[in-house]
Amino acid sequence: YNTIEKIENEAFDSLQLLEYLDLSYNNHNLENDYFFQKCKLDKLKYLIYKNNCLFGELNNEQIIFSPFNLVELNLNYNNLKSINSSTFETCSNLIKLDLSFNQIEELNR
Repeated sequence: YNTIEKIENEAFDSLQLLEYLDLSYNNHNLENDYFFQKCKLDKLKYLIYKNNCLFGELNNEQIIFSPFNLVELNLNYNNLKSINSSTFETCSNLIKLDLSFNQIEELNR
């Protein structure tokens, strides 16, 4: 439980062997924040990002998971309403995806 609102692009650059990252229960909003697009966590397998401020539609322009080797991704309690179908297309290693406790009404193409 923190109040992280912004993560600098280079925040985890020295942790290139990091496999597990839990950013749950923050106020992190991806609007105008390119952390997931620019960070260099090639070994990341588990990303727990529940209870943040994603709000609305999740799409591959907003959040890019392709540089990661994610096996598990938790995005529950983020007030998501829709998901673009291409969001996870590069996540070929993904085994567990948790989108529970959102308000998803549609999956867009």
